[in-house]
Amino acid sequence: MKTKLLYLSFVISVLFLNYSNAQQTFVPDDVLEQYLIDQGYDTVLDDYVLTNNIINITEIDLGAKGVSDLTGIEDFTALLTLDISENTLLNSLNINSNTALINLNAWNTSISNINLNNNTALEYLNIYNTLITDLDVSNNTSLDYISIASTSINQLNITNNTLLHYLNVSNTNLTNLDVTNSASLDFLLANNTPNLGCITVLDEIAATAGTGIYEDWEKDETTYYSESCNLSNSDFKTTEIYVGPNPIKDELHIVLNNNDVLKEVRLFDISGKQIIKSTNTTVFTNHLASGIHLVKITTNRGEFNLKLVKAK
Repeated sequence: MKTKLLYLSFVISVLFLNYSNAQQTFVPDDVLEQYLIDQGYDTVLDDYVLTNNIINITEIDLGAKGVSDLTGIEDFTALLTLDISENTLLNSLNINSNTALINLNAWNTSISNINLNNNTALEYLNIYNTLITDLDVSNNTSLDYISIASTSINQLNITNNTLLHYLNVSNTNLTNLDVTNSASLDFLLANNTPNLGCITVLDEIAATAGTGIYEDWEKDETTYYSESCNLSNSDFKTTEIYVGPNPIKDELHIVLNNNDVLKEVRLFDISGKQIIKSTNTTVFTNHLASGIHLVKITTNRGEFNLKLVKAK
C-alpha cells in the first residue's frame, strides 16, 4: 500500500511538472512573437510561447518595430525595462502584472490611457507624444524621470514624487504645477504651456534668478515662479475686485471689496524679474517698458495673479 502511494505521488508530481512546463502564453502580435523567436525564447510563429521561457525575461526592446498588440505581456513578471516607443499602431497597454518594472519608454504611440498603480518600482516614465489625457503617479514614489510632453494632460500631481530629477511638461495643457516636494528636481522643461501661468516652487527668488537646482529649468516668458500659486483668478468674483486698466499706461488701480485688505502688489516683467513692489492701491507704471507684465496681488484672502499689457 505504501509503495502504491509513493508511486501515485510520483506520477502526480511528474504530471504537474509537465503541465507547468507546457503552460503557454497567448501572443497574437506577430511582431512581438518574432522578437521572442529572434531572442531565442520561442521557435514557431504560432501565437503561443511557453510561459516558462519568458517569466525570467528582464528587458524587452520593441522600439519602432511596428508592434500593435501587447497581449501576453502580463506573463513577463520579471520585466524591468520595456521599450515600446515609436509604435504608432499601439493603442493600449496593460502592465498591472509587471510589478517589477523600473523603466517604461512608451513615447510616440497611440496609447490613450495607462494605469501605473501596481508599478511601484517605476523610476523612468516617458509618455511623450501619446494620446494619454490623465496620469496618476501617486503610487510611483521611486520615479526619477517623467516626460508627459506633447500630451493633452492638464493636471499632474507630483506631491509624492520626492525623488524626481527630471520633469518635462512642455507642449501640454497644464494649468498649474506644484514642484515644492521635488527638492532634487534638476531639470524642468515647461516650454509652450500657454495655460500655465504660475509654477509653485520652494524658493521663488532663486527660481526667478535661475540659481541652484533651478539653473537648468526652462519655462515660457509668460509663466512665473511663486511660493504660492494656490489662489486662482476664479476665487475672486469680478464684481469684488478690479485691476486695471488693461492695457495699462501710467497708473495701475486696484479696487477690492470692503472685506478684503491689500497687503502687497508686485509686478514682474516677462522674464520673471520683479520690477515693482508696493502696498498701495494705485501703482505708477509710466516708467514700465511696453509689453506683457505679470502682477501678483496679495490680500488677506490669499494671492491673485494675472497678466497685464503695458501700452506704448
